[in-house]
Amino acid sequence: MAHDRSLTDGKVAKAYSLWQLNHHEIVNDRIGTLPVAVTW
Repeated sequence: MAHDRSLTDGKVAKAYSLWQLNHHEIVNDRIGTLPVAVTW
């Protein structure tokens, strides 16, 4: 079973694994041209 968190702007979707979020706590990324900070 995959454990992840996902985010979309209605056009682009991204998924972040819990491993990544547990090890980095904050992931800075872009969804299209929108900058986002994903936290766990």
